[in-house]
Amino acid sequence: MRLKQRIIFSGSIASIASTGALAYCGYRELLLPFAPINAISHWIWPCHAMEEKKWSFKFTVTGFTIHTLSAIFWAGLFETLNRSPASKKLAEKAALTAAVAALTDLKVVPRRISPGFENKISGTAVLGVYATFGLALYLGSVVGRMR
Repeated sequence: MRLKQRIIFSGSIASIASTGALAYCGYRELLLPFAPINAISHWIWPCHAMEEKKWSFKFTVTGFTIHTLSAIFWAGLFETLNRSPASKKLAEKAALTAAVAALTDLKVVPRRISPGFENKISGTAVLGVYATFGLALYLGSVVGRMR
């Protein structure tokens, strides 16, 4: 796979896995699996996204789309750090990318463009979502390199 293909592939895998983790955490903590995903759409609908609890085309699909684009952005950093087909230390670089993404998303960017899901689930759950993201980046990259 070429670099652009690896970025899209590993970013998409990371998005799907971390969205699943968001839904799981939303269900486990709130009995509302879509609430954390809907919260991401606060970028577009700042007044209503945080209140939307159920599946909604408007909020859930928008939240998933923003989340996926963000995951592909971070996969760009990760895959660029691992340009060679036989890059070593993929797992460490995936963990580093997830940590930088979490730090940036939760501490650096203005609240207006934060993920939003951190307002719906516990800090432990947020940590689990970013850990899932990093693991999925790694696995997506390994699978992409095998193709």
